Amino acid sequence: MPEVANDETREYSTASMSELKKMVGISVLLGLSQQVRDGGMNLPRPGARRDSQGSLHGNQPYLQ
Repeated sequence: MPEVANDETREYSTASMSELKKMVGISVLLGLSQQVRDGGMNLPRPGARRDSQGSLHGNQPYLQ
């Protein structure tokens, strides 16, 4: 399981629901099967946020 740092870098890591439970001690989305909680999803990489006109805004993380 990766170590999670809370800092100002643009580095990030991913975790399954089962890994999240080990990190924080809380089980989330109890209705999901164990197989789903143990797996992961292919999500878009974080990027800069865009407004409705398509303008880029700062360093605010946003999944596009």
